[in-house]
Amino acid sequence: LFIQSCISTFYVLATVCHDVINGGCRGGTTLSRLHDKTFSLVGEAASQDLCLFLTQAACVPYFGMLEKWLYKGMIDDPYNEFFVEEFGEGCQLEQVQRKYELVYDTYWE
Repeated sequence: LFIQSCISTFYVLATVCHDVINGGCRGGTTLSRLHDKTFSLVGEAASQDLCLFLTQAACVPYFGMLEKWLYKGMIDDPYNEFFVEEFGEGCQLEQVQRKYELVYDTYWE
């Protein structure tokens, strides 16, 4: 019985790792995958607790970046996984339009 619970735990870990690695997940995408996996394990308390623990641990650095951006206006994203990108001081409208292929009216209004 003990071995069976260990196998179940390693199976959950293996599937989470497989989903994240093969999905090319980073940042928020990883959190979404973990969240989905957590909710897919309804009825399996130990496996769901494991995924919840992994999700909470993965949220710490992401929410740290979010907090710095919201409260201090700083983007601290060494791995380029945050959903906001800093352009720098000399940012021109044309650069933003070119980078994101946006039209002036839809972006700036």
